Amino acid sequence: MEIEAEQTNLTVDDVAEYELWDVGEFKNYKVKLINGSGKAEIVDFSDWVNGCK
Repeated sequence: MEIEAEQTNLTVDDVAEYELWDVGEFKNYKVKLINGSGKAEIVDFSDWVNGCK
């Protein structure tokens, strides 16, 4: 499975509820983030997810 994402200025309120998904649903998947525009900041994904709660 492949998911593409793009950063926008939208907020949760700007997006229909059926288009949102909980990243917790991917706990059994390995996630690889690729920044196509250059060097990216290394982030511990689980810490980032827990910080969003």
